[in-house]
Amino acid sequence: MNTMDILYGLNDVRDSYVIAAEEFRQGKRQVRRLPKKKLWLVAAIVALALLLVGCAVVYALRLQDLKVGEYRYSASTVYDENGDAVPVSTHPLQTELSTQGANQQALMEWRGYCQEYEENNILDESEAAEIPEQYRWRPYGCYSWEMVQKLEDIAAKYNLKLLSSKVDCQSYEISALFEALGIGPVFNGRCEYGSASFYPEGPFELSLTLTLEDTQWPYSNYVDYHYSKKAYFEPDVVVMSDFDNAVQWDYTRKDGRNVLLAMNQEKAFVFANSADAFITVSLASFKWNDTEKVEMPRAVLEEIAERIDFDIQPGPADMAQVSQLLSSAREDYEAQRAQNDQARYTQGYESYIQNRLDSVGSDYDRGTMYYSLYDLNGDGVPELLPGGKLTLWEILSIRNGESYLYGDLTGMSGFACFEICENHVLALKDYYSENRFYLRAEADGLTFLEGLWKIDDIWYSLPERPAPNPRDSVKTEITDEQAEAIIASYVPLENQPERQLMKNWGEPVKTIPWTDPYARYIGEMQDRFEDSGRFTYALIDLNGDGIDELLTKDVWANPDDLGKPDYMLAVHTIVDGKLVTPKTSGFTGICENGILMYQNRAGTEYEFFKMTGAEIVSIERIWQDPLDLYWTRFVTGDTEQRETAFSEETARGYIGAYKPVELVMKPFAEYPFG
Repeated sequence: MNTMDILYGLNDVRDSYVIAAEEFRQGKRQVRRLPKKKLWLVAAIVALALLLVGCAVVYALRLQDLKVGEYRYSASTVYDENGDAVPVSTHPLQTELSTQGANQQALMEWRGYCQEYEENNILDESEAAEIPEQYRWRPYGCYSWEMVQKLEDIAAKYNLKLLSSKVDCQSYEISALFEALGIGPVFNGRCEYGSASFYPEGPFELSLTLTLEDTQWPYSNYVDYHYSKKAYFEPDVVVMSDFDNAVQWDYTRKDGRNVLLAMNQEKAFVFANSADAFITVSLASFKWNDTEKVEMPRAVLEEIAERIDFDIQPGPADMAQVSQLLSSAREDYEAQRAQNDQARYTQGYESYIQNRLDSVGSDYDRGTMYYSLYDLNGDGVPELLPGGKLTLWEILSIRNGESYLYGDLTGMSGFACFEICENHVLALKDYYSENRFYLRAEADGLTFLEGLWKIDDIWYSLPERPAPNPRDSVKTEITDEQAEAIIASYVPLENQPERQLMKNWGEPVKTIPWTDPYARYIGEMQDRFEDSGRFTYALIDLNGDGIDELLTKDVWANPDDLGKPDYMLAVHTIVDGKLVTPKTSGFTGICENGILMYQNRAGTEYEFFKMTGAEIVSIERIWQDPLDLYWTRFVTGDTEQRETAFSEETARGYIGAYKPVELVMKPFAEYPFG
């Protein structure tokens, strides 16, 4: 809109005044004193022009229009062992943006009041329990009647309505949200919806994971979608770091709708404004490709903005219908689970195996899935024992020609290694602790015999299988001698079930011809994983016993945002001619004198280890406190268990005492199998 558009828009202004104003604007008329009546008319024109220009500024939405506050996490002052204050860096400034695009004055007044109230008052739990849910929980958080009154006063002052209690939805209940509010999916494309919540009046928020059919951005994107109605007081904000350096631009979609896009090195936003509603979409603006941080191109955010539905108009929900919809969604979900379980357990062993393989999305996962066929109860029918290489998930058997769930190991199988003992006893032992469970294989299922827990070096006997909540489990304290006697009473069979990869169902277990434990390990990894061509190894004596340890980059990995693994170091050694893999793994490097090192990606946490015999033990851990930003360390063997505070300069001195060495890794295929 230009100046002449504004003037012509004033239909009741005489043409001569319009022409004169335009001539004056172009410098064609001399200035002369106006009569008083005309002076008032010009003043009115100018005032209206300024008003209209002001409307144009509001329409061209900027991040600055949404800013309602800022804060910085305040690091506490800490002192070193000499009593001197430790110098620390500062946290980045956090800027709060309104998710309503309106009512900012009410929001700031409410937040200011809440902050002052919390500083000067103590929570009275009995009073808080009396506050109705509408006021007590999100988005208001009132825990006293005084706060309720202030909330209502602010709403009345700004002519705003208050929202009713929020309704939460699990991912499988998302259909209830859509149907209750009378809307459809909010993204046009491939996506999966997560948890959500909505208010009966129509505002809602949900999470979704979306993927673009776009080769320049092949990543999955976790997105938060927030819809707010301006007639209601909804004091929610989104937070943006590094606000002053954020890039923002107006974008006109193909359908003509204007949206504001914004992005910095951490997050990306899409804001859509309308007369009575405001939509905020936020997501990460970067991904990891191997160890490289990849920033989202502007065109990708524009493509996401094209796919999002900003024209939805959620109506008020009928709460009686909502209860029915949620109940129906839960029933459908449970019925589907039951149907899936029925299909999983009753369609035969091969179908079960295929179902398990189909349920995972990576070759790595498929390379960790094993099974055995073994007659547990001696009735001549082999049971199916699925799980990991050493672990067991559950057990299936065959009855009257149909497979069924023979052994439910819920609560006992998390990291349980298994052995078959004499008298048809199944023994489960937790990989990371001394906890054990013993069950007998009967004709139609497993019978729990007893269990052992070791907590803080004290043994406990469990006469019943553990309860879902461990605190509810029945247990009796026993002596070390009693525990040892129970363990010794269950004698493992000499020949244990062979484990075969699920993806090799029906094939004989592959024989690895080498006797060298390292060669056997590498050969097995090559057979298990399709990407074993990327696996590497090195041989180095870490514990000084004259025998090289095998260091591998294979199984231990942190996947990037494309699912590609960033391999970490694992250590293997030989004890009595057998391969032993210490439980501590996931190292990022080697230092002089055989010291193993872990460093996080941000460079704010380090831990150093040494190998003694076949065990790997921590020497010390050095890290930065994430809130107070001082550095500290924990030294193994420090009898006082002190964690002293110090500066980053001091920390770098401690870290620098360990000298990293370049480790030459070779492909598995180059191992001297012999």
